[in-house]
Amino acid sequence: MQLEFKLKRIFPVLFGLLFLWGTFLLSEFLFAKKTNENAFYIPESAEIVVKMDAKSFFQSAIYDVFLDDKDKEVFSQVEKMTQKDFDNSPWKDAGIDLLSDVIYFEKSVSGGKITGFLFNLTDAKNFKANISSMVSENQFFNANENVGILISTTSGISDKLAKAFASQALTKKNVNPKIFTSENKEGQILSLSTSSKSPFGKGQMNVQLLSNQLILEGEFTAQNNNSTSNWTLKKDGFHLLSGIIPQNLADTLQSKMNADGFNLPKINRLSVNYRGTNIGENNILPDGDLLLSFDSKLDRKALVENQIPWQKLGFVVEASTPNGLLLIKEEKAYTLRILDDFTLFFGSNTSNLLQKKNTDLFLLEGDLTNITEINGGGLMTVGLNFYPPYKASKTLFQSLSVAEIKFKAINGNNKLTGKFTFKNEKTVVTEMLRFLLTLNN
Repeated sequence: MQLEFKLKRIFPVLFGLLFLWGTFLLSEFLFAKKTNENAFYIPESAEIVVKMDAKSFFQSAIYDVFLDDKDKEVFSQVEKMTQKDFDNSPWKDAGIDLLSDVIYFEKSVSGGKITGFLFNLTDAKNFKANISSMVSENQFFNANENVGILISTTSGISDKLAKAFASQALTKKNVNPKIFTSENKEGQILSLSTSSKSPFGKGQMNVQLLSNQLILEGEFTAQNNNSTSNWTLKKDGFHLLSGIIPQNLADTLQSKMNADGFNLPKINRLSVNYRGTNIGENNILPDGDLLLSFDSKLDRKALVENQIPWQKLGFVVEASTPNGLLLIKEEKAYTLRILDDFTLFFGSNTSNLLQKKNTDLFLLEGDLTNITEINGGGLMTVGLNFYPPYKASKTLFQSLSVAEIKFKAINGNNKLTGKFTFKNEKTVVTEMLRFLLTLNN
């Protein structure tokens, strides 16, 4: 279970710190070299470790928001929120050094998984006194003189075990932690390290912040849990492909499909094109293509002959063949096509189908504005533009000129590259702040 920090509790201190640092009252402290004691307490055998360099991020934030000052709207909102909420935020007196590295980890234990954060502290007494008011009942914390830990557990772990873990985690110091082996690059704000037990295999990934770009680079040992397909989708609109489907997600998707009346095996690969959504008189009509691969053979006859699940979902079966169906919903046509014993297609544009072997592990590319593209709907669509999560996402996607992540097998290893580039003179920091501010309204 992920730690359930409340957004409204985090934002005021974030914006408050930005405002104070922007005045340079803390500039000498900000740019001084920091000691990150929390790195010495990363649990052994952690499957995933993430290090977030808060100092590098806020250095960029100060320049983009306060010095460059090209976006007065974001600046004024930061100032307004600071004046309104910063003094009353419990995070202000949490005793956490928010200018140092923050470390997140995941570790499997008997009965489940523990996730947690390691903080460098400025005041251990304040941390212990105030952190309890900011966490949920199923979260546990502890601190020594310099480091604080906050953990959350899955349902299979007892409170007794969780409390013991939090208590013991800071008693033994690892004097030579070799979690992150690569040197930091300019603007590097995040580093990810994974063990051989993680879904990605053993490896590392770094995220660089370069004014109007986020750059992702990583390399992982090859795993045997990825799938292949003899079919692929030609990119059209927003495009997503995943050849790695976590077991819990595969189980959830299978349960949902079975509940709807489609008796299908587990999905082990998927590819999606999404071009937006049309609002009909009585239905939501997505415009997209879905390519699914399964871990065992499909029952072709049952898929074609059992039309009741489609009818329950509001489709009219217009035509039927041994390998598929033509389905209509409010005059919009969709095609179900069984491509081979393990693969099926469902969507509105069969011309995007390509019979071509695909071994990619993960792809995200194309125009993200298609995700929030909605046509029709009248007043409902107008109202949606005032809904903070939708408005924030739509504005963020419109500010991007390039969005891509590629995860491929190259020379025996799995290599990850990614790039998010913002338009014109927009910067990563101001657009992310705009997203958070809009989301918090």
